[in-house]
Parts: sequence; C-alpha cells; structure tokens
Amino acid sequence: MASLVDLLSARLAPIQSSILSHLLPGDVIALTRTCSSLGRLWTTFVTTQYNINKLLRRFFKDPLEFRSVQSRCHVIIVDRFARYFFTRVLPEHFSLTLSVPAQYEHTVQTYLESEGYRAEGEPSCRTIYSHPGTKVDI
Repeated sequence: MASLVDLLSARLAPIQSSILSHLLPGDVIALTRTCSSLGRLWTTFVTTQYNINKLLRRFFKDPLEFRSVQSRCHVIIVDRFARYFFTRVLPEHFSLTLSVPAQYEHTVQTYLESEGYRAEGEPSCRTIYSHPGTKVDI
C-alpha cells in the first residue's frame, strides 16, 4: 500500500498534481513540516500549481515573449485573471486585462497584433483586442 509520501512523490506525478490541486499553501507548508521526505513539496507545489506561463498560454503563443514585453513596457496584469491565478479557480472562458502606461501603448498594441489580436470598435482609452476564443483588454 502506498503511503502519503509515495503519493506526493514526483514518481507518481499525476497523483501528486491531483492532490496538490486541492491543497492550500498553508496545507502544503504544514505537510513539509511533518516529514523530511516532504521537504521539497513546497517547491513542487509552487512550480506546478502557480505556473503563470501555463495560464498565459491560453492567450499567447509564447508566454515568455509576452512576459518580456510585459517587463519592458511595465505592463501589469489586473482584474479577474490575477484572482483566477492566485485562487487556482479557472472558468472555461475569461479575458486578460492589462494596465499599460500611455508611453508603451503602441508597443503593446503592436505586440498584440503580431499575436493575431485585432482591435474591436473605436480607439478609446480602453481598447479590447480579440482573437478567436480569447480577449485582451488594455
């Protein structure tokens, strides 16, 4: 019979991932304090359950490229996406809202268009870009 340590080992990654998806950060910290064999569980939890690139892949072909643009242009992800990321509760359909400083709007718009997004409606202080199945608001 498998022990909890076995079930939470990387050797049984699908089971480990399933269990971790139901735990809160405090639960994982408490588990790591119970047994030295679970000492690396926190690192595994953070890298598997809070993988921003996996979530951004819904919106961008190359999440690392987006994050590079995000860094260069001081773009902040706001609104529901951030809440979904931290709570790990993801609806089937949701949009990404970006806060973009005015001096970088053109750069971000050009990047979004290179990703296949197209502006909807008239230009305003808030522009919605759509791509089949996804939306990005700036």
